[in-house]
Amino acid sequence: MANSLLEFGAILPPLLEQQISPPYRIVARHLAYLQKWREYLLWMWTGDTDKNTDKTNVQRSVDEFLSTILLIDFVGRSYPTMIPTVEEVLKIIKKPTAFDLCEAVYNQVSCKLLKAVFSPNSLIGPMIEPLKNVELSSLNNISEVVETLYGSRILITLLGDFHQLCLEYPVADKTVCKKSSGRHGKGIYYTPAALVDYIAFHTLRKVFHKLAPEQIKYLRIFDPSCGYGVFLIASFRFILEWFRTSSRLSLQESLELLESMIHGIDIDECAVHWTHKLLLLTVLDFYIHKGISNDDIRNLKIPNLVENIICRDFLEEQPLKNEAYHIIIGGPPFVRVQELYKSDAVKVNSYKRSYETAKEGQFDLYMLFIERAIKLLVDQGHLSMSVSNTFLRSGSGRALRKLITDKCAIREIIEFEDNKLYPNASAQIAAIMLQKTTKRNTTRHVFVKGRGGLRRKLSGIGKQDGNAFLQIRELSATACASEDWSLKSESEANLLGKIESVGIQLGKLPISIRFGTATGADKVFLLKNVDHLDSKKVLAESRFLDDIFVLESSILRPVLRGRHIREYTTPKPKTLCIFPYDEAGNLIAEDELRVKFPCTYRYLKCCQSYLRSRKLKHNQPWYAFRSEHVSDVTRSPKIIASAVNSGGGFALDQGQHLFCNNSVILIRPDEKIVNPYFLLAVLNSKVFWTWAQHRMPTLGSGWRSYRVSTLRNFPIPTLLHSQYNQLFKDVVDLAAKLLNEKLNERDRISTLSSIDNIVSYLYGIKTKNY
Repeated sequence: MANSLLEFGAILPPLLEQQISPPYRIVARHLAYLQKWREYLLWMWTGDTDKNTDKTNVQRSVDEFLSTILLIDFVGRSYPTMIPTVEEVLKIIKKPTAFDLCEAVYNQVSCKLLKAVFSPNSLIGPMIEPLKNVELSSLNNISEVVETLYGSRILITLLGDFHQLCLEYPVADKTVCKKSSGRHGKGIYYTPAALVDYIAFHTLRKVFHKLAPEQIKYLRIFDPSCGYGVFLIASFRFILEWFRTSSRLSLQESLELLESMIHGIDIDECAVHWTHKLLLLTVLDFYIHKGISNDDIRNLKIPNLVENIICRDFLEEQPLKNEAYHIIIGGPPFVRVQELYKSDAVKVNSYKRSYETAKEGQFDLYMLFIERAIKLLVDQGHLSMSVSNTFLRSGSGRALRKLITDKCAIREIIEFEDNKLYPNASAQIAAIMLQKTTKRNTTRHVFVKGRGGLRRKLSGIGKQDGNAFLQIRELSATACASEDWSLKSESEANLLGKIESVGIQLGKLPISIRFGTATGADKVFLLKNVDHLDSKKVLAESRFLDDIFVLESSILRPVLRGRHIREYTTPKPKTLCIFPYDEAGNLIAEDELRVKFPCTYRYLKCCQSYLRSRKLKHNQPWYAFRSEHVSDVTRSPKIIASAVNSGGGFALDQGQHLFCNNSVILIRPDEKIVNPYFLLAVLNSKVFWTWAQHRMPTLGSGWRSYRVSTLRNFPIPTLLHSQYNQLFKDVVDLAAKLLNEKLNERDRISTLSSIDNIVSYLYGIKTKNY
């Protein structure tokens, strides 16, 4: 079709934003500015009331007031002749509440759509008035700052960003500004505009191009966690553009399409309320630039979207208005089951009974969203979502992979190296596009490298333009035909198969593999050494109490953390740990602890309330570590590495009996059967890192998260042939040389290269030297 927006050009078409979004640092500056206003207005609203007073309702009134000012500014910049400016509205109102702001606009506009958007009767929540007089004219600065930061028009996504800020800091006064579970516990992070555009554009275009206009009108598009409606807005803008050239729609017909085609659900009542407004503005925004007449607007029948966009928990087994959708699109929350247990253990148990993806082992909330979404799809329907990538390779994602394999064909998987793709979250994101069909087809896997430039990189995918930032693989129909997906090219799969066909898996050898000890309260137990007072006492700094304490040195142990480990080096712990255990790893009785270590006991008592709040087993005293079997962590020889790794990184504890925390992977072989030097060399080799890159979860920028269960599957060569004996001895000697001798950089590089060549040969991988 001849439509410039919907024909993929040099760059991904902007659907969500009608302009290319500025760098997030600009948005962050604006949010910081708005946060200052929240703090100031909360103070004006509450006056000199007691700090312990519950300010929740007052805060909601303040946030709704500020959101309404942002909305007036957004609409006013878009249609300056149809609505009064923020400055004009502030001169009209008598009370600084969202109700008064909306009422002032409602009475000033003639457009029915704008009246629906600003109807004061549609507001939710309390409308509390300030206790102090607010200089209303000063609030005009909120609008004026837009000119400085954005140059002209405010971003529609800023309204969602501001709401996230409100959730993150629920009581925004000057003394209380802490992150709450309101946002983090529910996994509320809104998808960046460029990714929303990519998912909406490619999903809808694939469906629409096969259908006639009259068929398209009967499609139902659904977002199961719509938030501020970004996926629905982008989708409906696509729909309007599609019909603009294929068949002309009137404004009224567009509103009818909105009511029939667009559906969503969210657990956040405020977000649902604002989605209603923004969807109506989407229609107006499209038509206002086409020269819409006043008669068209005057005779409109405005749809009531309360049954389209509803406030409810999508995962509750309640029937929806429509139980079958043609396109399901969105970015569901990702919250691990451990976090869910903290907030609502009863609901977790309900999920375990209702959802196949939650019945065994660990799970994440987004997995359940995908499972139910697939059930709601019509046959041949399409599902496209932005989620965490944890399910792609992990054991916990096996049930979801099997479900997808049984019910759907995978069209495309996009993984992102950038773990800050969502600016306020640290997570590895994957976009997955499915079709509900049992017919197998080829799958495209894309790995997007580096940080920044998201729209430019996604544009390269759309043009199938492989470049330095994109790794595009066309996978066979069998690549995802089982619960173990193979997201590799043929050459990569052959190499991985060659590695895994050699020898015996680590888990089948006399080798113990585990994480170090989890204290469950590192900020209490782990301390910074300040000074030695004498042979029995030290000064140590506590992060938890932000102070320095005198502690007995005999109860402190140097603790090794993952960040301090380097390959082929002698580890040097830089942190102390309170170790309330004896040499055999048995917990010291509380009475004995109080008598023998009075200083340390007093310090722990100061932290007792926090220590008791941890999730310990029923027989564990309040001052115990969360992990049991502590003695296993101190034995040597053992190979150690950071659990978050970028290749190599394995060291050998030969006799220090180092105590390691749970950021460290411990591999303790029976040295009578498995030579630790040989094992160390293999784990530091390029062969192992090649395997780990395909089998371990990514953590961005070339990093991998080592999982114990996965590591047990790595094979070690068995030296059955006599010709390998010398190679084995050479590897052991070279590893010992790296450990025990001080080599210059040139000799070190040469030694590492020699080890890599030998290890590659042992795995059947040809090198220039073998």
